[in-house]
Amino acid sequence: MTPRSKEELDALAIIDPEVDAKPSSRIPPAVPEVTESTQKYKTRDGAELNLITFQATEPAPGSQPLIIFFHGGGGVVGSASSVAPLARELVKDQGSVVISPQYRLAPEHPFPTGPDDGWDAFEYIVTHISSLGAQIDPSLGLVVGGSSQGAVLASLIALHAKEKTPPLPKITGLYFAAGGFIASPDTIPEKYKHQYLSRTDERCVNAPVLDKETKAMFDMAYNPDMSSPLYRAFNVQPLSRHADVAAKAYFQVCGLDILRDDTLIYASVLQDLGVDVKFDVYEGAPHVFWSVFIWTKLAGRWKDETKRGVKWLLGREDSRL
Repeated sequence: MTPRSKEELDALAIIDPEVDAKPSSRIPPAVPEVTESTQKYKTRDGAELNLITFQATEPAPGSQPLIIFFHGGGGVVGSASSVAPLARELVKDQGSVVISPQYRLAPEHPFPTGPDDGWDAFEYIVTHISSLGAQIDPSLGLVVGGSSQGAVLASLIALHAKEKTPPLPKITGLYFAAGGFIASPDTIPEKYKHQYLSRTDERCVNAPVLDKETKAMFDMAYNPDMSSPLYRAFNVQPLSRHADVAAKAYFQVCGLDILRDDTLIYASVLQDLGVDVKFDVYEGAPHVFWSVFIWTKLAGRWKDETKRGVKWLLGREDSRL
């Protein structure tokens, strides 16, 4: 992927007029076509946490692919149930099973508890497929993803999973929605360093949803070791180790987001390493706008493109995508 110019990146940060005018917090209700159930998994320190499973109430014959999706919230807020609207859509649209794991949050549970829980949830799920109460076949598709902090966890899980011995079921696709992957500019390949602008662009750092003060507050509560490989994917060096994290990766990029260029650069790096990459860019949109500005046209576009992106990850794409 060709590096983007400063002018192209500047254009992405012009706020969408509809987003500027219409915040919302309404969450759609449950739907009869999707059954939701909760079971427990045990972490390495003995805590019992929730796994919420979303599956078709009347599934088609045969087995279904699996999507493991982690919620966002900076490692400080959020819940496994918050992904329900998207999970329901993916179950209905793809005939897949979606599992949303709970992970513990800072400051009550300091770093690296969250990433450790994320890995423990993933390992439990893929080694207990037969006991999850659904007809799952990971060979039909095993997608791991998340939004914001959930994308961070998914990226770290993928890196660990590829090096795990004995090997676990292969992650076939990664879905990264507005994630943060870079802790230090020093970890960015030279040819992309000029593209790392959103962390200092005044429009991005003062944007709705996640401005610099909010991010600083989250970072203070999360209190990570910022050099740890459990903090950001780019701390896993050399970046050649990121090859083959999955065959495909789908990125969603918010143009008016302090994390925008983390996403664009990681997409480029994975593509350079041979991962098949697709991404959708939402010009003028703040961080995870789809969860706040739910009824905007832009959020409707996000929903449609998410379905197409996950369909592509599962190898069911329309040739016109």
